[in-house]
Amino acid sequence: METQDAIPITARPYSERQHIVVVPDGPAGAAERDADKPEWAPMLEKVARAVAMTTSPIGYALVKLMDRSLDAARDQGITILPIGSDEAATLTFPPGHPKPGRVLYVGHPTLPSVYYPAASFHRLTFEHKLSEAVRLLLGLGATHIEVEREYGWSKEFAARLNVPLGVPGESVGIGGGTTRASEGQVLFTARLRNKVTPAVPSGLVWYPHEETWKTVADARLQYGLQEFSLTVNYEDDFGVDASLEASLAGTRIGLGGKFVSHEATSWRMVGTFDEADASSS
Repeated sequence: METQDAIPITARPYSERQHIVVVPDGPAGAAERDADKPEWAPMLEKVARAVAMTTSPIGYALVKLMDRSLDAARDQGITILPIGSDEAATLTFPPGHPKPGRVLYVGHPTLPSVYYPAASFHRLTFEHKLSEAVRLLLGLGATHIEVEREYGWSKEFAARLNVPLGVPGESVGIGGGTTRASEGQVLFTARLRNKVTPAVPSGLVWYPHEETWKTVADARLQYGLQEFSLTVNYEDDFGVDASLEASLAGTRIGLGGKFVSHEATSWRMVGTFDEADASSS
């Protein structure tokens, strides 16, 4: 039977691997990995697992008691999965990370191998979703894209994002320089000479969960849609909120920078596709 430790982190349920901290491999790391467990926990775990092998109600109860005790003891209520540096090497972190034993990392909701520092989780996750929406529209042949704020994060936040649409508030044209976009809720705007054969790009991870995105793609590919309106929503905070920092008080683990709070956000992307008849491709 495969033990829990032998299961790759990317194969575990999101609820089990959402929060991680990287610790050194070897004896020193083992000590850190057990630092948050009560002294009696390893003994109880061995006894409970052994009894549970009999599938008896008592064994099941002991396992549940042990699990609850470890969860309650670990970082003031936050379940954190400690992983070694070797396993961390199979994951993707932002440049300069991971920082062993000092930073709490939160797993990307749709990419099991990607982890962000808790402080920048919301900015980087939203940035990834917005960038994927841009990739989708470019793959479908968009020649004009304008991103408008409906509610939530505004221009100040947009200025910190790294998306392939140039500088917020400017119109970007290939070979044509830039011009100032209209004031108001317009965050990004781009004009492109896009002559690709319309197709849905490979490797999209948000797309399967976004029915309206699929509708735009189908309308473009099947019926030659010429104008589009596509919304990028970011409503779920995934449990990464301001209480996270308070819960880490008294531990050696930080958030990895200044925490960017979640803000329910909806940005609308409007524009046009290449005039070529996509339905004939």
